[in-house]
Amino acid sequence: MRHFSLPYDLQDQGKKHGTIVINQSINQSINQSINQSINQSINQSKLILALLLSLPALNAQAEVRYSITDLGTLDGLSSSAKAINDLGQIVGTVDTISGARNAFIYSNGQLTELGQFGGIDISPSKINNSGQITGYVFDSIDIVHGFLYTNGQSVDIGVSGQSVFANGINNHGQVVGTDLTTVDGFLYANGVFVNTGINTNAGFFDINDNGQITGYMKFANGEYHAFSYANGQTVDLGTLGGTGSNGRDINNVGQIVGDFYWYGDDFNFVHRAFLWDNGVMTGLGTLGGDFSNASAINDNGEVVGYSGISNGDPHAFFYSNGVMTDLNTLIAFDSGWVLRFANGINNSGQIVGSGINPEGFSRAFLLTPVAAVPVPGGFLLMGTGLLGLFGVKRNTRKLV
Repeated sequence: MRHFSLPYDLQDQGKKHGTIVINQSINQSINQSINQSINQSINQSKLILALLLSLPALNAQAEVRYSITDLGTLDGLSSSAKAINDLGQIVGTVDTISGARNAFIYSNGQLTELGQFGGIDISPSKINNSGQITGYVFDSIDIVHGFLYTNGQSVDIGVSGQSVFANGINNHGQVVGTDLTTVDGFLYANGVFVNTGINTNAGFFDINDNGQITGYMKFANGEYHAFSYANGQTVDLGTLGGTGSNGRDINNVGQIVGDFYWYGDDFNFVHRAFLWDNGVMTGLGTLGGDFSNASAINDNGEVVGYSGISNGDPHAFFYSNGVMTDLNTLIAFDSGWVLRFANGINNSGQIVGSGINPEGFSRAFLLTPVAAVPVPGGFLLMGTGLLGLFGVKRNTRKLV
């Protein structure tokens, strides 16, 4: 302890009592200063700790990769988006109050009803970059008619009395599909049907700009397998040990996605998503449930579809670089949405599908990639630096 010299008059008095009182006063002042310093350091440390604890929440927000748009229903009950082209045009369906199902196109922020093309139930399948739409419509006696919609006009694709599903279209306007009456796949181009040589016992789902076709066909072992067809050559994609498979979508690189399947314990088919690339079929797994299905792939190799989660509900997924991610984890956590099915993805990474909106209704959605908002690296360093600084000050004051 530091020594203090007393004033002359107190020394002259020679009173011990005065010295004791002064010493007590000095000690009390020092203790109060130390306590105040400690309390200030504690409060400042609590503040910094709270700041640091808030960083995980900021990091979680930085993981938001998509904004979400509810496409609406045009006063219908529900809606679902089926496909999107590279211009951001979307096709899908609206379920009306009367029970009918109408087609829509979404373009430049506007949802426009296309009607039913003379039927009572319609399902558009794909839209190309010219805005041509293909799909199928049920008539009043449950015959299915494939259609090609161009510039406001719909053309019936098919044979009278036969059920024809038009499933895919490329940017050249070539359409592929399935005649369920004869169980044949078909290619429709320039107003006529083209014999591919593999039409029998097959179903065609998609065609890319190079004319490559995928779908399913019956092979020599009697099983229906996913295939790739180009320039007269057919490739069996396999089944990954299952009893069958379907090729659902093909990009311009020749990558194919779809599902393989087998009989489950309840004798129902169990489906799992796959990606076929350069002769190799890879199972994509699930989001913790029993099933998954890949619906679409863009030219960047990004895949979307849906998968069961642990409780059995379907959730939309995004797959890239070997990782399947629940799309619900890539939107704002407080959006109120549950994304159920992802049906299409374009080359800009926009995704369409259907889910449950914040009001509890089934709605078509559009996901648009957004730039991540990174947490500045200096922010964490600032927090830890300040905490260390307060520690230094506290240790310095202990020496008083």
